[in-house]
Order: sequence, then C-alpha cells, then structure tokens
Amino acid sequence: MEHGVLLQDLLFGQRISTGDILAKKDQQGKFFGILDGGRGLVEAILATIAITLFAYVLSQGSGSTSMALRQVIYLYIGVLLVVSPLVYWLLDDFEDDNTKVTNTNFIADLKTILKHREIWLCAICIICGYQLFYATYSFSAYLQQNFGLTAVAVGTITVAKLWMRPIGGITAGFIGDWSSPEKVLSILLILASLSLGIMAFLPAASSVIFANSVLLIGFLTYGVRGVYWATLAGCNVPNKTKGLAIGVISMIGYFPEFYLPLISAPLLEQFPGVLGYQIYYLIISGFGLIGAYAAYLLMQPKS
Repeated sequence: MEHGVLLQDLLFGQRISTGDILAKKDQQGKFFGILDGGRGLVEAILATIAITLFAYVLSQGSGSTSMALRQVIYLYIGVLLVVSPLVYWLLDDFEDDNTKVTNTNFIADLKTILKHREIWLCAICIICGYQLFYATYSFSAYLQQNFGLTAVAVGTITVAKLWMRPIGGITAGFIGDWSSPEKVLSILLILASLSLGIMAFLPAASSVIFANSVLLIGFLTYGVRGVYWATLAGCNVPNKTKGLAIGVISMIGYFPEFYLPLISAPLLEQFPGVLGYQIYYLIISGFGLIGAYAAYLLMQPKS
C-alpha cells in the first residue's frame, strides 16, 4: 500500500530515514506528525468532496447508489491522472553523500538489527498502534448494522473522522518533541485502547455519543500514527543500516493488513451483530495496551 518504499528498504538496506535528512533528532515528532498529518489533510479533503458528490447524486431523482459510487470512483481516478504527471515533472531526486549506495553485508546487518532490543520494541509499538488504526475501518459497517444510520450519515461521520488525522498527527508530533515521542505514544495508546473498549459497549440508542467517540478515537489513533515512527530516532541505529531497520519494522508493523481481515471476518460471522464487534474491539484494545507498555520500555535509559 503506502509503504512500498519501505519494502525496498528491507531488500536493499541502502536508504536512510527521510526524517534524518529533513529534520534534526529533536524534531522527529514534528517531521513525522506533519508528514502523516499532511497525508491526512489531502485524504480528508478528497473524502469530503467525495461524500458531497455521493450525496448529491443520490438526491437526484434518477440517482442510485451504484451511480453515485461510480462518480466517486471517477473523482479519484481524475485526481490520480492529474497528480501523477505533476509528481514526475516537479519533484527531483534527492541525493547527497549520506544517501549514496554503499556496499554492505545484508546478512550481517540483518542479524545485527534482529538482535537490537529497541528495534523490536519499536516494531511492537507500530504493530499495536496500527491495529488500533485499522480497527477504525470497521466503524462504517458497525454504524450501519447496529445503529441504523444511512450510508450518507455514516459517510459523513467517517469523513469527519478523517479530519482528525491532520489535527491528531500534527498535535502529537509537536507535543512529542516538547516532551518525548515515547511518552506521548504510550499515553495515546492507552487512551485509544480504553476509548475503543468503552465504545464497544455503548448502547445503540446513543448514536450521537458514538459519533463523538468515533471522532475521539480517530484523533487518538491518528496521533499514534503521527508519532510512532519518531521513536526510531532514539533506537541508536547507524545510518548505514537504518533503511534496513525501517524495512524490518515495517514488515512487522504493517502485517495487520494481512491477518486482521482473516481474524475479523470469521469472528463477525461466528458472532453476528454487536457481540462480534465487541470481541473484536476488545482484542484490539488489549494489543494497544501491550504497545503502550513497549513504548514505556523505550522511554527507559538505554543500557
């Protein structure tokens, strides 16, 4: 998905962290917070336009759900067709003496990284935080199935959640540099886990409270995303192996995209309705607390 470059890092181990090029060690929170928040801002703008277009087509007498969805797909295709050539023509490759390819021993470097305690803690933080974020993808179905909201209403709430990404990511990044990324990450993981666990037991009649809970969880999980990569700066990984370290962490941290659908689908089939979602959200909340503990361990002085 959005982390294909990181898979290249795992295979070749030649790149160093972009954060080291564009930001100092004590500004990693701001860098990654603005980076993820900027992505979220573009996503939120496009999603707002898309849901407006979807609702407009449905409001027309001859409009249907399939027709409205088709127009949204055309919108995203059009944006890609416009942006792709702009990226090709306007962005230059960046290279200096620190980013040039050097001969390295892949196996030896990989063994060194796998023995690095902080690398594993960083990976645990990301895999647990990413599970919390991934769980928010199920909010739309949960709202429609258990709260009886229309597709437009659910889409509106979901888009509002997307606007929490620039706010949460950038806020967490700045606070992380002011305090410490590890401390902020640990607190955010605890709050997001508790909020998700509580939300699972909200009664169906409290749709307004649930909608606000979605926004809160969105703010917290996007804050986690905005700051969890900043913890890598404190792992004392040499630049020559940092690309490989990022690749290893990414292989672990983004693995939920593979296994969570394999868990949630049979779980929701075995326990249909609210119960299945409650079990699913509680499992994710438990992992979030594990990630918070890993972030706490990263805060401790390095031996």
